[in-house]
Amino acid sequence: MKKIIIPALISLFLINTACNNWTELDSLKYYPPTVEEMNPAEYENYLAGLRTFKATDHKVMILTMEGTSEYPVTQAQLPMAMPDSADYICIKNSSELHEVVAAEIKEVKEKKGTRVVSYVDNTITDEAWRVYSNGKVDAGEPAPTIEERKEFYRNNATEQLAACDKYGFDGVMISYVGNNSTEESKASQEAFMGAVKEWNTAHPEHLMFMRGNFNNVTDKELRAKSKYFIIVMGGASGAASYKSQLRNLLRTVDEKDRNVFEIMVPAAPGEEQVGDSPYEAAETILSDDVANYEPYKTLGLCVSNAADDYFTSGMSFANIRPAINFLNGVKVVE
Repeated sequence: MKKIIIPALISLFLINTACNNWTELDSLKYYPPTVEEMNPAEYENYLAGLRTFKATDHKVMILTMEGTSEYPVTQAQLPMAMPDSADYICIKNSSELHEVVAAEIKEVKEKKGTRVVSYVDNTITDEAWRVYSNGKVDAGEPAPTIEERKEFYRNNATEQLAACDKYGFDGVMISYVGNNSTEESKASQEAFMGAVKEWNTAHPEHLMFMRGNFNNVTDKELRAKSKYFIIVMGGASGAASYKSQLRNLLRTVDEKDRNVFEIMVPAAPGEEQVGDSPYEAAETILSDDVANYEPYKTLGLCVSNAADDYFTSGMSFANIRPAINFLNGVKVVE
C-alpha cells in the first residue's frame, strides 16, 4: 500500500477543514479564522499537494450530497465543506441550485481538484410518469401509449441531464434500477438511455458513472463508456457479500475493472450503522479476498449520504475521513 507522509501542519487541514459548526443564517464565514486565513501561503502549498495526489493512481472516494435551491444554512450543504481528499462529489436534486452552492462546483475543482457530477435518476422519471399516467386515467382519458411513454422518459432524462451544462458539472452519475421484464420497461429504458447516449455523444470530455442495475442496460456501447460502476451494497457487509455482488452484477458485463462499492452512514447521530461503515468497507475492498478477486477490480468507495456524516459524535465526517486515509495509506506525522 502506498504511504503518503503528510507534515504536521498540513495534517491540520485534513482534520479541521470544514469542521466549524456555524449555524448562522446570514453568514457563510468560518469562525474562528481558518488556517487558510491565518497562513495563506501554506494553505496554497497544501492545495497544490492535494491536486497532485488526486492525479495519481489511488483508491477513489465519491461522496453524494443533496442539492438545494434555498440559501444553504449548514456547511453540509456546500461542496467546499466536503472532506478535502474526496475525489468526486455527486449532487442530487441538481436541477435548481442556489447560486452559493452552484459557485462552489467550480471552486472545489480549482482549489482541491475535486470533480463534481450531477445525479440523473430513472426512479425520478418513473415516479413522474406514474403521476402523469394516473392523472390521465383519473380524468377519464385513454391510458398513455408506449410512444407517449418513450417521449416522456426521453424528455425527463434530457431535463435532468441539462443541469450538467447549466451549472458546469464535470459529468453525471446515471442511477438506473430498472429492468427489461416487460414491454413497458424496455420502452422506458430505450428512451431514458437514448437521451443519456445523446448527451454522452455531445459531451465526450465529461465523466459518466453508472449506478445500480447497470447490468440491465442493453446498450453495451453506452455502458462501456462509464468510468465507474457504482455497486449499491445497502445493508450487506463483509467480503462474501461484496464478491457476490460483483458476480451477480457483472456476470453479463464485459467490463469488470471499474467497480466502486456504495455504502451509507447513519442518517442521524445515535443511529446504528446499516451495513458496512466507510472504514469497514475500506478494509473489505483492500483485503486479499476482494482486492485479488479475479477478474474483478475494485477502484474505491462511494458514500450515498455523505452530508449526514458532517457531524458524528461531535466531529466532522468522523466516519468518512478515516476511511479515505486508510484507503490510500495516509500516515500523519506528528
